[in-house]
Amino acid sequence: MIVLALAGVVQPLTASAQDKSCIEAQCRALGQFRSCDKPVDGAKVFSARVLAMSKECSKNILSVQVEEGSANRLPSVIEIELGPCISFYGKVDDVTQIALREPHRPDVRRYTLACRIW
Repeated sequence: MIVLALAGVVQPLTASAQDKSCIEAQCRALGQFRSCDKPVDGAKVFSARVLAMSKECSKNILSVQVEEGSANRLPSVIEIELGPCISFYGKVDDVTQIALREPHRPDVRRYTLACRIW
């Protein structure tokens, strides 16, 4: 009987721990990204078509098709992580400018946006 009672207490704690695998971000300000007008120093700017928008935990993700991706050592479709406090102010099929600072490699599909938003 005691084991059953403890199982009832432990199970909700386990489920609660699983629910917290995504940490909620506390944003001091919310930014909107439409196109990269102010890239971070050293970032390379690319033209890309927005294929999808999604959310992974608290991160906003854009899937884009990079124009001339192979010439820039990028896969044709990549994901851009905007972060928790920036959302895309546009729609699927928009053409936008993105900037990447990380080394471009054909086997890497996710990059971090390298634009100044504020």
